[in-house]
Amino acid sequence: MKRNGSKKILLQTQCRTISIDDPLRQDAHLTMTDLDGRILVLVADGKTDTQNVEIASQKAIEVFKNTFLQAFSFESMSTYLHQTVFVIASLLMKEVSAGGQMPQNYTTLSGFLIDTDLTIYTINIGNSRVYLFRNGHLQRLTKDHTTVQQAIDNQLLTEEQAMAMSQEPELTSRLSYSLTQIKVDVRKHGRLQKGDLLLAMTDGVHNYLSDKDIEHLLKKRRKWNKLAMFLATEAQKHGSDDNITVCVLMS
Repeated sequence: MKRNGSKKILLQTQCRTISIDDPLRQDAHLTMTDLDGRILVLVADGKTDTQNVEIASQKAIEVFKNTFLQAFSFESMSTYLHQTVFVIASLLMKEVSAGGQMPQNYTTLSGFLIDTDLTIYTINIGNSRVYLFRNGHLQRLTKDHTTVQQAIDNQLLTEEQAMAMSQEPELTSRLSYSLTQIKVDVRKHGRLQKGDLLLAMTDGVHNYLSDKDIEHLLKKRRKWNKLAMFLATEAQKHGSDDNITVCVLMS
């Protein structure tokens, strides 16, 4: 339960993961509430080329799970999100040093944090995404860190052309043991409003459902129960053969 002025807003979260049978490619997610009512929702899409290390997506979620209850002690929620990312990177480096190898082990990380005053913070590394659905309109709150997104920004590709591409886009930022590979976008948005939906999802969803598709599905859906499962299943129906993770916060 959150307060917005004199009004109370009930917040509910749900997540759904549909996994492929590949131990080297694994999604992970987290939904957590601290003692003051802050809410953290994260999705991560990890890849590695060895089974000798804990895959980065699981490590990232584990670290946030173990630190979120102390988030109040940081100067700001933005500082907490930034600093935790580099704690994860240092832990991944320790695993590499202990193993004496330099395996590919990285993850995307996207999600949102709702502060006690309902302020929305988003975090993004890579190409998982966060969306806000408000008053019947879908807004993307994060920008992909990919070469495809760079081409869109430079007007070399349209969103429609990008959706039609069969090749997986190259990441320009990813959470790994290499600090040079990490670009962290943490942004502070306005306050959550009654009736809002926040969605975090991996590319196993948005590579197969366009923003227009997602908006259309949300507009025609009358009940929000099992919404995460509904969107994950729709991605499968549209041909997704990747790991799929969707998390939803409803206000």
